[in-house]
Amino acid sequence: MSLKVYTTSVTASREIKSLQAEVTRVLESKCKEFENVDISQDNCLREEMRTKAGNPTAMPPQIFNGDMYCGEMTKRTDDSFQRSWMVPIRFQISRQEIEFC
Repeated sequence: MSLKVYTTSVTASREIKSLQAEVTRVLESKCKEFENVDISQDNCLREEMRTKAGNPTAMPPQIFNGDMYCGEMTKRTDDSFQRSWMVPIRFQISRQEIEFC
């Protein structure tokens, strides 16, 4: 299965920029390859992301592991990040992959 992260390169929201950067940082630190899908390039991509997430108002970043929706990254009120989306991804990371990165 391949990871797909829906992001946007065009946003005035600092929160979205911060969340996208955190997702990228975490995945790269785990040596996981992922496809970055920029929804600002085509409205069809935004609608695809929202349909797959099952939320007509979903905002990036949205994370998918193959066809499985992993969730979104959110910022808590205490400025810590909620990483519940990592749980389905962790099952795809073997110990050897992490050791040889």
